[in-house]
Amino acid sequence: DFGFKLEERQAAERPSPRLLNRGAGRQPRSELINTNEQVLAQRAEAEIGDYKIRNCCTYAEARNAVRIARPELFGLEKK
Repeated sequence: DFGFKLEERQAAERPSPRLLNRGAGRQPRSELINTNEQVLAQRAEAEIGDYKIRNCCTYAEARNAVRIARPELFGLEKK
């Protein structure tokens, strides 16, 4: 007996309630995004990482620079 009362021990042994928002109707986020967007996102992340290493800057600075230089990777039109 570790200081628990019988009622507390029985409450802990009961299964937890089923989560209702985890049903089969929900799709993972990866299935909701089309493959073209995934490819663009991967390319953008790769370029951000390269820029960050080359210029010794923060992620935010690298992302802004890549976004200005390559807006098509972010779904924006180049001006």
